[in-house]
Order: sequence, then C-alpha cells, then structure tokens
Amino acid sequence: MTAPRVLAPPLMPSARSGWSTLFEVRRRLGRGWTVIGGQMAQLHSWERGRGDPRPTTDLDAGLGYREVPGIGVVLTGLLRDLGYRAGTISPDGPQVRWVREGSEIDVLIPRGSGRPRYDVGGGRRLMESHGIQQALDRTEEIELVLHTGESGLLPRPRLFGSLIAKCAALSNTADTPDRHLYDIGVMAEMLEPGDLARENITRRDRVHLGRALDRWEQGRGAWRDLYPRALPALEQVLNS
Repeated sequence: MTAPRVLAPPLMPSARSGWSTLFEVRRRLGRGWTVIGGQMAQLHSWERGRGDPRPTTDLDAGLGYREVPGIGVVLTGLLRDLGYRAGTISPDGPQVRWVREGSEIDVLIPRGSGRPRYDVGGGRRLMESHGIQQALDRTEEIELVLHTGESGLLPRPRLFGSLIAKCAALSNTADTPDRHLYDIGVMAEMLEPGDLARENITRRDRVHLGRALDRWEQGRGAWRDLYPRALPALEQVLNS
C-alpha cells in the first residue's frame, strides 16, 4: 500500500532540520515510535489543506516499548549520534527534550511503561504521558515532502487515533490544556465518515472523548470560537 503523500508549506530552517532528523530516525529504526503532539495535528492539516492548527516548532516522538523493547536507549542514542544533546534536565525529573542548533525534539513514552524499561543512561528516565499508546495503536506511515524537495517516510497516527491521543493527553496534569484543546478542535472538524469507518471505537476511547467533551463545554478559550463545528463532531463520535 502506498503511503499517503503530505506536502509541507515553507518552514523555518530549525523545523526543516527537525523533520530531516525524524526522516533519518525512520530510516534507521523503522517501527516502534510515532509522531505525536502539535506537529501530529499539523501533518493532518497539511494533508487536508487546512493550514496550521496552531504555531509549534518543536517535534514530539512517542516511543512504544510494547513494539520495540529498549527503544528509549536506542532512539536517544541515535539522537546523540546525530548531534543532539539532552536539554531541560531537572535534578530529579525526567529527560524530555533533545536540542541541536535550534531544532528541538521531545521524546515521551506511554504511561505505565515501567521504570526499569525506560532509563536512558545515567539514571535518567523518559517522561511518561497519557495518549502515547493510543497514538501508537493507530499509527500508519506517510510520506512527508518538504518545500525544499527533501522527503521521507514517517509514522503518524491516523486522524481518529490522533484525536483520541489528544483527548487522552488532557489527563496530563503538568500540561497546559489549551494547546490540546486547540488541536482537538481542528482535528474534530476534519473528521469524515471514512475516518471512522476503519476504526473500532473502544470503551476507553469513549471515556477519553467524554472527558474532552466536558472540558470543551466548560472551557472559555479562543479555540471554541475558532472551531465551532468541533463540539457537534465530538458529540456525534461519542454517540455513534
């Protein structure tokens, strides 16, 4: 099956550098990870001609220990080989960000991965996050083409999987919920019947959708006005 082709708009050099890095990660590692976060939503927006859902420059990768045991050590080691260094380290906190000349890549793992399995050297650990496993479970490959002509394969969750991952991420107490709600809004408005036809909507999916719907109805952020069709779209999926 041919991977869907996604054309990126002109990007800043730091963003192009980050995507080039993920192309190389895909070439060397293959499976066991997926693009997550705001750039996950951007990929869907570019694919469907919607523009950028919200400005974001850092890239996020979600790692799957179920798929590839030990991938944390392997992927972070590869980032070091590619010239990245660990950033945003607190004395007793998890290691999240990897930086190289303005390019930033955040590496996260699913909640409940287990401490012995996600050390990345020197006693450091990767950050756990809600929504990562939901993204991994519904990942497919796309081909991203940068405006410079460079291209590469990338793992990315399907639209419904991306939406559920963002709904689940609202349970992360350290996160700012507005950024997740912006992404939920733009992705909910893009949902089409064909996106749902290929998915098995589980009880857990409905729990995440229900919590997101509550946050949407109770919120007062600008995302409510920007994405007025998101609320009925979420309600329709929840009641399907």
